Amino acid sequence: MEGNQLWVQQVSSAPCTRTDVIQLEELLDKKLVQKQAKETGICHIRREIYSQCFDELLRQVTINCTERGLLLLRVRDEIQMTIDAYQTLYESSMAFGMRKALQAVQGKTDMEKTVRAFSHLL
Repeated sequence: MEGNQLWVQQVSSAPCTRTDVIQLEELLDKKLVQKQAKETGICHIRREIYSQCFDELLRQVTINCTERGLLLLRVRDEIQMTIDAYQTLYESSMAFGMRKALQAVQGKTDMEKTVRAFSHLL
């Protein structure tokens, strides 16, 4: 379901032509603009659109050569696992950084209290 429209999609088993690939590229560019995907940096929208495009290319390749398609599928899955691992590391390091920043703020506050306490003694 996209917007208020329900889409039904059928998979074709016909080999793709040069025109099909050009149309897929045009559709890719159109969707990137429509969904307002960022051109650089981390963008989940762009990643999803490219993932859909890769899946379609994978389907097209598999029709022409099953073995090549299965190999590409393995490569795609391995890349996805690597991306997921990096995502987990990133989130973990961000949480660690935030904890350390909060500890530093608390430590600074504690030191300021100690300095004030000792300055009153002088």
